[in-house]
Amino acid sequence: MASTTVVSTLNGNYKRVYGKISQAVPEVDWCLENIKWDQGNIVGDSYEELVVVRSENGYTYGGSGGTAYTLNASVAMQTEPARVTPFEYTMTSRVAYGAAKRAAKAGPRAFAKWSVLLMKNMMESVARRLEISVIHGQHAQGIAQIAIGKFTNASTICTIIVSEDQWAAGIWQGSEGALAEVYSSGDTKIVDGSNTTIEIFSVDFRTRTIQAIASSATLAGNVTTSNATAVVNIFFVGSRTNDMVGMKQIFSNTGGTIHGISAGTYGAWAGNLFTAGNEPMTMAKVFGFAAQIQARSRKNKERVFLCSPFTWTDLHQEQMAARSYDESYSKDKIETGSEEIVYFSPSGKIRVVAHPCMKGGEALLFPLSTMKRIGSAEKEWEIPGADSDPWAPVAGVNAAEIRNYSDQTVFCSLPAECAYVDDIINTYGTTGQI
Repeated sequence: MASTTVVSTLNGNYKRVYGKISQAVPEVDWCLENIKWDQGNIVGDSYEELVVVRSENGYTYGGSGGTAYTLNASVAMQTEPARVTPFEYTMTSRVAYGAAKRAAKAGPRAFAKWSVLLMKNMMESVARRLEISVIHGQHAQGIAQIAIGKFTNASTICTIIVSEDQWAAGIWQGSEGALAEVYSSGDTKIVDGSNTTIEIFSVDFRTRTIQAIASSATLAGNVTTSNATAVVNIFFVGSRTNDMVGMKQIFSNTGGTIHGISAGTYGAWAGNLFTAGNEPMTMAKVFGFAAQIQARSRKNKERVFLCSPFTWTDLHQEQMAARSYDESYSKDKIETGSEEIVYFSPSGKIRVVAHPCMKGGEALLFPLSTMKRIGSAEKEWEIPGADSDPWAPVAGVNAAEIRNYSDQTVFCSLPAECAYVDDIINTYGTTGQI
């Protein structure tokens, strides 16, 4: 009876506060907020959109003689169905009956405050993982590619040092306790029999150093040995093959298959892969990348340049260095800086957005109009297909459990108008140190 009472209290409180919780917007979820959610177009288990991958080419040049000439045969346009299937994600949280009961005994306000904190944090955690998936999902480098010799171990204790170009503070914020897997440069999971995971237990943001516990000393040694001769790539557990195909993977695809269409067969479906040349990002480079994309676009479009906060800082400093004082100058107070960087170029408007989940050496350039998120469930508390309460007893455990479910994937209708940029070296450094 006690467990039934506790679960009923949890569900009752959930119904009172859910309206507030559902409106909680974590600061990290720029992509989730700006890439439109489209639930209405999913049919069955997938979404399909017809794409023109080849133009009409039955064209004849007649010369200037004014005579009858033979027409070349028609070459019809080619269309292919771009097809995506959503990926499922579930976040689970538990609370002991004792903790819930004591909070309830403290009164409705105390209980509401406690449960709101739990559910708000859960929503923020879900948003962070989904945001990482939208950007980095199924990219071969995972959430971090570790350079040679930067993964070491003492028995099961692993020390991982992430290079500046692979570091994104937003990925690692609050990651203590998360499970991860390590893949070799040949994209093979490094294992020791059934032991496959490492558990993150500390993150030093100043030195970009991660401490983790491997599930066996042999597993840790295998990773260290692999890293001694080649890079290794870290993924959150299960995400290498079970994650959505994110923007980095879509935009950088120049010959493989994305959404069921081969870029090797149809060049119009290929993305764009640009390099900053191991130099800081500049406005001229952004313009150059946009110009190359524009050559493959139908018309000028507003684009987003999504980058790390430190790449944004370099671009901002470049603008400040070019600024001259005018009649607004005052000897009493100097106001400088900008909240937003917007470029106006022959290729269209470009908005520079700093994102904490973007790695220091990478950036994405794309029109928001080509992007959408497809699925059957965005971020739901209820059990799919059931009109039920979210809290439920855990079998065999003195606890109650709540789950947050999502079924979605990101979709790009025109990869040719998008680009992945790498080899950026930030002047200020991804940790704020020169």
